[in-house]
Amino acid sequence: MKLLFCYQCRDMVELQHEMRKCRCGHAFGKYLRNGLNAVYGGSARIIGIANQDIQDALNDGSHSTLRCWMMIDKNAPHIQWVKSIELAEVVENFVDKE
Repeated sequence: MKLLFCYQCRDMVELQHEMRKCRCGHAFGKYLRNGLNAVYGGSARIIGIANQDIQDALNDGSHSTLRCWMMIDKNAPHIQWVKSIELAEVVENFVDKE
């Protein structure tokens, strides 16, 4: 799972296949068609949470530790930073770096 974190308003939203924005509108992003890669921009960073950890926590029914990481490199594996929301709307393919 990827979360969009805005470092201006500190809002965080889950990425979806349609464009999402933070509360102040300065961060934006979406998943691409393949459901793995994402495009984002503005004052955003991406936070990843291990999908298996989420599933395990739901199955366990108790408190669980989740592995997560903040992707500081704007073009880390599976994410691509773009300059404008207009570019983010039309991007569907990029060369994955992993």
